[in-house]
Amino acid sequence: MRRYAAYCLAGADNLLDTLEKSIHLAATGEAPWLDFVGQLARHTGHGLGLFVHDFPNDHRTKLTGVYNGSPELDQQYLDYYHRINPYLRGGGTARPNAASIGPLRALVDNEEVERSEFYQEFWRPQNVVLEGSVYMTPYRDASGQVTLGLMKRQGQTGMAERDCLRILERLMPHLRTAWSLSSAREALRSQQACSFGVLDQLSRAVVLLDAAGQVQIANRTARALLDQSDGLSLGASGLTAAFERDDRHLARLVRRATRVAPGAALPARGATRVRRPSQRPAYEVLVSPLPAVDRAGPRIPVAAVFISGDEMEHSQVIKTLSELYDLTHAEARVVAHLAEGHTLREVAGHGGVSLETVRSQLKNVFRKTDTRRQSELIRLVLTGVGLVGPPSHGQSAPPGEPS
Repeated sequence: MRRYAAYCLAGADNLLDTLEKSIHLAATGEAPWLDFVGQLARHTGHGLGLFVHDFPNDHRTKLTGVYNGSPELDQQYLDYYHRINPYLRGGGTARPNAASIGPLRALVDNEEVERSEFYQEFWRPQNVVLEGSVYMTPYRDASGQVTLGLMKRQGQTGMAERDCLRILERLMPHLRTAWSLSSAREALRSQQACSFGVLDQLSRAVVLLDAAGQVQIANRTARALLDQSDGLSLGASGLTAAFERDDRHLARLVRRATRVAPGAALPARGATRVRRPSQRPAYEVLVSPLPAVDRAGPRIPVAAVFISGDEMEHSQVIKTLSELYDLTHAEARVVAHLAEGHTLREVAGHGGVSLETVRSQLKNVFRKTDTRRQSELIRLVLTGVGLVGPPSHGQSAPPGEPS
């Protein structure tokens, strides 16, 4: 035991350098926390390492890293045993405080733990012994805590408890900083996923451009629109229009919105119409600059392009109108066509019905939507249901990339 401890402490600086690097890699997402837990357990001579993120308020637990455990037992822990873990639930004493380090017996008396269901059914089958096992709690707030546990196994020798605790004390500030960074990174990823989800539920096409005018994010509707290459498409220089005059105007708006000096006032948004080779109604395109901390950073969206077409919202509007106002499919179809700029006669022709039938359907729509004229009805659609479509199964992404 002494030779092992002397060997470890003699190379303590190299060991700490290795562990600190592992912590930093885990914080930046370049390596899992499991790598750090495994290195720490092996170097200190512990047979089991657990890195547990516990949420006591809603009885959830996440195993951030488990070294030398079995997937079956890990799942059992998540399903049940975390709820009766005396160390996380404060068995005989209070739960561990943030930035606390110590032997497990400092939290709950070993004899009390040995009588618990948690020890008898979960730790004992893994040959865990309490003597020499230690813990570290680098992070704790109102939502939960993170606890690192290093457990000895039956017949295992390793670093003395006091030396192991000294290693943990040296690592504590690094681990606290790294966990805060990791948590912030996860929160940003979650916010990003939510933002993408919102974009994908818009039936209006939205494209986000970087400072070079390249598409960084396109929502579901925009990807479908660009795939048609009917008036707008994605080229080497970014968004391009099919007709030269439209392309020049669009490029000028994009340059004005994206090429803004740091600290300069943002320019006003610009709008243009983009004609379509199919002879369908032209796209209405709005290019708006976005505020950004560093507009020169790579892949940072600095401008948003909003594209309105004629058929993009049709099916979504029909479905949503039917749900909101109890319209029949035929009645909702009339509203959708009117919102696209068609006359009543054209609506009748599209549906293969008489003009009188369409007028009768429109009267029913006025009654159900509490409107009196077509202008009120169109405003109802354009300012409300026309903006949101059904949830997407994918994620906003640059066109051509898998979502």
